[in-house]
Amino acid sequence: MIVPESQYRPPSAAEWLVRVITPRSDRDVLVGDLHEEFQRQLLAGTLTTDARRWYWRQAIGSVGPSIRRRLHARATLSPLTIGGIQMFTTILHDMRYAVRTLIKQPAYSVTAVCMLALGIAGNTAIFSVFNGLFLRPLPFASPERLVNLDETAPRWNLEFVAMNYQDFVSWRENNTTFDAMAVFDEENFNLATDDEPARVSAALVTHDLATVLGIEPVLGRHISVEEDTPGGERVVQLGYATWLGRFGGDSDVIGRSVTLDGEPYTVIGVLPREAEFIGETDLWLPLAADISENTGSWWLNGIGRMKSGVTIEQALADLTRIHKNAIDERPVNETTSPVVLPVLERVLGEYRLGTSVILGAVGLVLVIACANIAGLMLARSLTRGREIAIRVALGAGRRRVVQQLLTESMVLSVFGATVGTALGLAGASGLRAVTTEVLPAWVSFALDFRVLGFALAMTVGAAMAFGLLPALSAARSDAAGTLHTTTTRASVSRARRRALDVLVVAEVALSLVLLVAAGLSVRDFHELRTADPGFRPENVLMYRVSLPSATYEDAEQRVAFYDEHLSRIRALPGVEIAGAATNPPLSFHSGWFFEIEDAPPEDPDAPRPVTLVRMATDEYLEAMGVTLMSGRTFGPDDGRDDGSRVVIVNETFARRYWPDSDPIGRRIRTGSESDWLTVVGVTRDVKHYGLDTKMRQGVYWPYPALGRADMAIVIRSAVDPESLVGPARQVLHDMDPSLPMANVTTMSQELEESLWARRSASWLSAAFSLVALSLAVGGIYGVVSYTVNQRTKEIGIRMALGARPGQVVGRVLRHGATMITIGVALGLTGAWAVGRLMSSMLVGVSGLDPLVFGSVTVIIVAVTIAANFLPARRAASVQPSSVLRNE
Repeated sequence: MIVPESQYRPPSAAEWLVRVITPRSDRDVLVGDLHEEFQRQLLAGTLTTDARRWYWRQAIGSVGPSIRRRLHARATLSPLTIGGIQMFTTILHDMRYAVRTLIKQPAYSVTAVCMLALGIAGNTAIFSVFNGLFLRPLPFASPERLVNLDETAPRWNLEFVAMNYQDFVSWRENNTTFDAMAVFDEENFNLATDDEPARVSAALVTHDLATVLGIEPVLGRHISVEEDTPGGERVVQLGYATWLGRFGGDSDVIGRSVTLDGEPYTVIGVLPREAEFIGETDLWLPLAADISENTGSWWLNGIGRMKSGVTIEQALADLTRIHKNAIDERPVNETTSPVVLPVLERVLGEYRLGTSVILGAVGLVLVIACANIAGLMLARSLTRGREIAIRVALGAGRRRVVQQLLTESMVLSVFGATVGTALGLAGASGLRAVTTEVLPAWVSFALDFRVLGFALAMTVGAAMAFGLLPALSAARSDAAGTLHTTTTRASVSRARRRALDVLVVAEVALSLVLLVAAGLSVRDFHELRTADPGFRPENVLMYRVSLPSATYEDAEQRVAFYDEHLSRIRALPGVEIAGAATNPPLSFHSGWFFEIEDAPPEDPDAPRPVTLVRMATDEYLEAMGVTLMSGRTFGPDDGRDDGSRVVIVNETFARRYWPDSDPIGRRIRTGSESDWLTVVGVTRDVKHYGLDTKMRQGVYWPYPALGRADMAIVIRSAVDPESLVGPARQVLHDMDPSLPMANVTTMSQELEESLWARRSASWLSAAFSLVALSLAVGGIYGVVSYTVNQRTKEIGIRMALGARPGQVVGRVLRHGATMITIGVALGLTGAWAVGRLMSSMLVGVSGLDPLVFGSVTVIIVAVTIAANFLPARRAASVQPSSVLRNE
């Protein structure tokens, strides 16, 4: 059996443990023997994991004998070494004692471990998500030098415009801060296969993209400079998954021909897995852009590798200089300007705030859990008062008592962290599974050293958080007074009662903050979910068809194809109406500028927003369920000749340009050389960019006027829309067997998927806040119950002297009400700050929504009063005679 050289090495941490703990005289022999046996097991066929497990057992088993040998030789050791051994021995003793003590009280131990595990599980899961999104480095050399390149145009109301090819060439040739830069575009192609045609995604890339990323092909080579020129040879690089899935990982694939959109392409290479970073693409093709074409189009994605030592600010200043120096040649550069951002910030930045807020929420859950455990430990330390007093009386110092109690906290924390981390990683895996269709494939929530370090920090931090206060409280207790006390039911001291009160206040306040944050998130999602999208998504099937230019060369052929296809679709049983459009709601953006007839000259510095343009067939608006506010929809003849140059605008467009007059009959055009287009209808705004995004001004253009190749077919049905997939596919196959049906979905599904991030955030925050509320109520109930129990003698005496049960209940509730009032006041203050922070994330509600704040306050007050009432009622049932007899 051949074992890779890297696997001959034993676990480094285990080897370090052996070297540290073993006396120097035996160290080399023991390490050598273990290493030799480890290698022998591997060569004998033992699994690497089993061999490493064996090595760990030997390393841990050598700790005890090694310590004993050191102790026997302590006479020859230095005082520093002896002190270290004594400290290690003391810690081991404390740990064994802590484990025995916790085993004797299983209810307390299990409760504490479960509380801690819940808090750590949530934190580990969400931190794994945060780590996978923002902290895990990209799988490239020197990833910190990779940046996203784009352009911005605030005057056009566009934060990101995409890149213009002329600008890119100018930046690439004249910059002084980049080693390399490249651009790419994403398109879809029809791939001809032996079975049925498939729709595949491709990245059209410049030849230097592989250089920017620093990747090498698995097979073959990358795209050359000559191939990345207009008219260059048609070549293709296969994505790694495509190579394995469609070509069976065949190493002879180089040189094979594949057919894309009816054109032959030669396979020149296979990309590594890391290339998945550039979109969810199956193939790489040469961009082969012509610098003299598309001079007024912004359509490319850019990525650059900065020179070593260059900052983003320096790179941006360099590109801005180049961009502004070209204003004389390209006046539009006065409107646009470069954008340089860290790659992850551009790709995943929209998730940062939401993930950070949820991470803060689960952090509060852990704080509440620690407060609960601190209350339990503080109460438990009172019952152990005589034990601690005896230890102090026998010579144990305050520091030694604190060390022992903190060791117990650490043991609890380790158990809780172990269970919680395992649950958290399982939860992170579940979250990754449900986001497969949304997040890029290269994003991973797997365990790494950052997650382990975070779990370790939580373990130590939690142990200190819930263990330090009880430990210090116990160490400061009056040993002599405790030993002279003849009863174990003495009232709680004022200092300790105050400490318990602080814990109750903290739990109430933190729970209220979490519940308000969750309430705002849930209410915001509900408002968005019930908002009018501007179309009717029910019973609408949608799929895309793309006509290859090699077969459908001109607009007339494409128009004829879609006319025939829609005619056949409308004849299918169950179909009510059908239409087609280039970009239906919740899809991509295509923007143009328009001139308005008889409009006053525009201020050169005034905003000039881009208009969303959609090519649509007749009956598309009816099929999508878009409301017509005035005028008419497209007819079958619109856009087919010069006499039918018409458009339909949305209400935002009409409100901007004709706020006080009827838009019907007004004319617009795309430029001074273009023909005028007559407005024949006004529609309601459609939430094209999502329910949480405002609609831009938009125009519908009759499809026959331009005859695009790629269209989305929209079918409104009287039956389950998914039942029409088979018949519609058959219609398409009968018309052209080479055309695949792509992106098959329903509009209801599209709408639901557009809300996945807000839905996930609301569900997670609601779940964590309910856990926090449960922990808080349980903790308050436990603390109040214990406090009342400690005051049983006092209550019995009061009742023997004539106090009525109602007075006892009132006394307990008044104290609880004071703590609740303080906690609610502090919680509302914190919730106000959280609401202000969340305001930028909320769309459907205000960050200070009175309904949420009022409802949460009522809930918190109700459940915390209940948590106080039950112990108070039990206290009122005390029989004075039995209490005094026991005393």
